[in-house]
Parts: sequence; structure tokens; C-alpha cells
Amino acid sequence: MQERGARAAEAGPFAGGGPLCQAGAALPTRPAATRDAAAEPGGAAGEALSLQYHEMKDETIHLLTGEMFFEAGSSPDELERIDLRTGESFRVRPGTVHRMTAVTDCDVLEASTPHLSDVVRITDRYGRAPEGE
Repeated sequence: MQERGARAAEAGPFAGGGPLCQAGAALPTRPAATRDAAAEPGGAAGEALSLQYHEMKDETIHLLTGEMFFEAGSSPDELERIDLRTGESFRVRPGTVHRMTAVTDCDVLEASTPHLSDVVRITDRYGRAPEGE
């Protein structure tokens, strides 16, 4: 089931790093005892993250400004396009193959479980996927 905006959508995993999403430090207001992590990624129009999934990481992406689209599904061959506008969110559950692409310059807030290095890249236009991808 997928929901948008204030309801948040459900899907698979996502990961930070790279030109679209430069993972920041945890928000200073986050209590140390919580299991959540947060970052403020940002992206320039046309930039895209890896096509990837997470084994354990559960995250929600909230679009602060701009427009982007997610491609998300159970496999690279079964991706659905989900358009996001300012103020809308998308939840990425473990195992979901996904990629974010900035349509316009955008600012994104990511809230996730603390599995920040849990990313399995399938393809990547910046050379970060496994050899031969």
C-alpha cells in the first residue's frame, strides 16, 4: 500500500551518499537512546542516487523543497515511479529496491533506523556499484 504527503508512502530501502544525497550528521536534538538517525540530504536537478536496497535499514524520506521521483519495487524489473513534491514523504522498508532522482534542486530530510552503512548498490552512475555494474 502506498500513501503520499502527510500519510507517508511505503516501499523498500534507500541510502545516502553521493551527489544527490550527502548524508549529514545526526540531528543534535535527537536523544542518544533512540533507534532513529537523521540526515539532511540535498540534490541538484537531474542527479540520482544508486539503484539500491537495504537489508535492515527502514527509512522515511521527506521532501523539504523541490520535486523528485522515486523508483521503488520488489526488484529492478518491477519498479514503480512515485512523484514527490514539497511537503510529501515516502517510506522505504528493508528489501525494497529504490532510487531517488531530483527533478528540480531539492532539500530532503531522511529519518531512519541507525543502519546507516546498510546499502546494497545494484547500479550507480557514479561508479559506486559492484564491479561490472
